[in-house]
Amino acid sequence: MITIQGLTVKNYKMFRSAEIGATSLSAPKSGEAVEHLRSITTLIGANGVGKSSLLDCFRYIQDVLKYGVETACRMDDRGGWDKIVPDPTNSKLSFTLYLRSSNQNFIYELVLFKGAAVRPFIWKEKLYSKPEKTYLERNGLHCLIREKLEKHPKDSPLASIGVSALAVFGNLKDYPECVLVRNFIKNWDFDGEEKNADASAYFFETPENGIYPHDILAWCRKLNDKSDKGQCFFTTYQPLILDYICARDVYLIEKRDDGFSTIRCVGDIRTVEYLEKEGIKLGELWVSGYFDEPNQE
Repeated sequence: MITIQGLTVKNYKMFRSAEIGATSLSAPKSGEAVEHLRSITTLIGANGVGKSSLLDCFRYIQDVLKYGVETACRMDDRGGWDKIVPDPTNSKLSFTLYLRSSNQNFIYELVLFKGAAVRPFIWKEKLYSKPEKTYLERNGLHCLIREKLEKHPKDSPLASIGVSALAVFGNLKDYPECVLVRNFIKNWDFDGEEKNADASAYFFETPENGIYPHDILAWCRKLNDKSDKGQCFFTTYQPLILDYICARDVYLIEKRDDGFSTIRCVGDIRTVEYLEKEGIKLGELWVSGYFDEPNQE
């Protein structure tokens, strides 16, 4: 089973440069906090700060693999490249996914660009593991790919700059690492209705809509059951839900003065960390304004 350990995103909607979870898959030093994303990830923040945009980062990556760059830019009311990239003429759009399986760590990098071109295209794409072992490395149409049991990657030119190399080689059994990661991303579930029996992760927004307050506990128990099958990522405005979530699994999205958003883990706020250990419920701390305190080094 693969899990998402972290994500970095540059130049997607509200995020000029942001990260969530562990952005390095090296082993933590003794006494160092484990910051990777766990079975449940809860996103909170004011209206318009980018909670939905962060979930859409994952969906956009999936759409690029399934449908290609140009189609992905137009899907789900994204409105095309110029709407999703803050500086469409000068900026690259990039994502880095940090993944962990039972016996291996993977990093998947996806960089897209448009510039003066008519259509956006995949500038760079790379799948490798820690310790360093490259399975796929692509620059434009040029691609190096490692076959099963081969020590070194070989040249395998691509026919389209708009189609993901991971999607191409992830369909071929000779490239098992590509197959593994491609299938993991392909099976992310965004509809919240569990239609996909093979779902590897679940993403959904404001699940409290339509739930009576006294049913929140039952929903949280269902969430825990679902997280046993795959990681769960969701947004919420409901403090009662946070009463059943650990601060380490809650991420606050905030808009800076320049209009772009940042992400920080609520568990990194010292006062919140202390009061949670003292038994104060997280929802109460949120309502009381403790999440507004700056991080302390």
